[in-house]
Amino acid sequence: MYHDAFKPIVPDLEKARAIFCGLRTPPIQEFQCIAEELYRRPGKWMRPGLFLLSVKAAGDITPKHHAVAAALEMVHNASLLHDDVLDDAQIRRHAESAKARCGNRAAILFGDLLLAGAFRLAAETALPEAYAALSKIIQCLSHGEALQDSLGAAPERITPEEALSVAERKTASFIMCACRCGHLLGHGEPKAADALGEFGRRTGIAYQIMDDILDIVGDEESEGKTLRTDLLNARPTLPLALLIQRAPKETLPLIAAKDVPSLTDLLRRHGAITDAAAEASRQLDQGSHALLKAESSSPDALHGLRPNFQLMLDALRRKLERTVH
Repeated sequence: MYHDAFKPIVPDLEKARAIFCGLRTPPIQEFQCIAEELYRRPGKWMRPGLFLLSVKAAGDITPKHHAVAAALEMVHNASLLHDDVLDDAQIRRHAESAKARCGNRAAILFGDLLLAGAFRLAAETALPEAYAALSKIIQCLSHGEALQDSLGAAPERITPEEALSVAERKTASFIMCACRCGHLLGHGEPKAADALGEFGRRTGIAYQIMDDILDIVGDEESEGKTLRTDLLNARPTLPLALLIQRAPKETLPLIAAKDVPSLTDLLRRHGAITDAAAEASRQLDQGSHALLKAESSSPDALHGLRPNFQLMLDALRRKLERTVH
């Protein structure tokens, strides 16, 4: 999905992957099983890719940057392992999830192992900005999960603003930190780094809204993960928040009954899916504006890499349009 955007950093991504796959795994059967699956199905590497692209938009990529990129991917995979336990998800990346294969305890503990590995890598780089960014990312992820559960316990109070707040903490904060930290670690102009961070924030919000829509209308086989968990658990997503705002008397009994087919039909009839997609598109537009600001704030005009960042937005927009239509 992001191959064209990341063409200038392909060799650097490969070096980061080599570091990621070099994580020392204890000789425990369940851990070895999870590690082998992670290496065989590496995922999109969107966050480290944007981090490295942000570094390159400021200056040269060094081995320290490869290590930070690998650390970011470790944090991301740790969050996925923990999410699958929280969601009781059986599928991840077109295969059985780690929790389905090896159990909850092994999945949680391996996620913790990845977090420890991420901070070890960051510490070895001797770049304080790196482990400060990792700390902020994990804090925001934890806050987002807790906020999600708190709001889901009282779905009648979910508002569109609260749903966007969850999206910001769960996804947008991670991508924002990756872009901003990358540009600063490449010795970029702070104003340009802030603008790239805003690009990352808008990209992350749009990505999360799209993911929430896919949970409603997507196909598990093509998406390669367990779907419908948001509706089953009354998660505070933007489509559901819009529906509650428009038709609470119809929606709340269906949430209580966990009637996913009827909820899906109601979401379509009240335009909640198309309006959520329109908000995601607006966020992508704001991401483009932030890119222009980053380019104008950079003494070297992002080294000509603005089109590559834009390709990321374009890829998300195309997938969003396919999902809705």
